[in-house]
Amino acid sequence: MGDAWAVPDDQVMIPHIIRNKDEIFCGSMLAPYLKAMFAATNVNNPYHDLRHGLHVARSGYLAARYHYKDLTPREIRNVVIAAMMHDMNHSGKAKFGTDFLEIPRAIHAFEQCVMEEDRPHMDAIRTLIKVTQFPLVEMEESLSIRIIRDADMTQSFGVAWLRQIAVGLAEEWGMEPLQILKGQKAFLSGIMWKTEWGQKTFPPEVVQMRIDEAEDYVALLS
Repeated sequence: MGDAWAVPDDQVMIPHIIRNKDEIFCGSMLAPYLKAMFAATNVNNPYHDLRHGLHVARSGYLAARYHYKDLTPREIRNVVIAAMMHDMNHSGKAKFGTDFLEIPRAIHAFEQCVMEEDRPHMDAIRTLIKVTQFPLVEMEESLSIRIIRDADMTQSFGVAWLRQIAVGLAEEWGMEPLQILKGQKAFLSGIMWKTEWGQKTFPPEVVQMRIDEAEDYVALLS
């Protein structure tokens, strides 16, 4: 297909990804994983919910599509599956620094719904789920790992960031929204995008705009 995608990034919706409309990954469509996400226990969590899972899946797909010449169709499929599964059955009650307790839940949920054609690649997908643990564990990063890690950071730049982060994450961490907002400047300033996709999609001026917005909320709510 080359770089002239039929659908531009801002028009790529989840069904487009699930049906592999761009034909960039191998195998059949990913509907079984989407069904599993809708049936998961975390579907209505304050932050680690269905919306977050789909957001990361979409970001991971767009990053993989950008870098598709450097990935195999199998690697792209693994990235998208792992992004969809990475927070499956999250408790929604985790405190900062306890994310390592959630990863086994996500992996177990993935193992329960894995498609037969993906069984030979379960170890690779498990690894991609594991590397979304936050704070990040230092390790040698393949392009697939860098993509999923970048994708998992993009919620701060989504249209629903205020609800997801300032309200949702605050509830999960047992904090007040204003506390979360006050921490956004330091958090966002420290983001180091690991892929060219991340660097081009979220350049310094985009990050600064979100910082400024968060700071405005802090001033208004203080």
